[in-house]
Amino acid sequence: MALTKPIPKKIRDLFDIDPFYKKCCIADKNCDGRVQIHHNFRYGGSGRVNELWCLLPACDFHNKNADITEYKDKFDWIMIHRASPADLQKYPKVDWIQRFEYLEKKFKE
Repeated sequence: MALTKPIPKKIRDLFDIDPFYKKCCIADKNCDGRVQIHHNFRYGGSGRVNELWCLLPACDFHNKNADITEYKDKFDWIMIHRASPADLQKYPKVDWIQRFEYLEKKFKE
């Protein structure tokens, strides 16, 4: 059984035309390795969510270390900024306002 939910071809095709997916979205001094797609959001029993706003480009280093709080929070911050209110409303069990406020305070420059 595959460890990740396959990304539909319709979404994968968008990666080729969107420049956002050409480099690691964290892009810090630790970046290393090829860019791959990181499934950043899991919801309930459905597992990993395959929506464009929560599929993020990550180098090998950041993808392997995505569970470390520093990187998880950064991935979440990027993901929330890519989502529309309608995207977030599909997942009502998450307190998006609280998460957004916490991450804004942490990362807003």
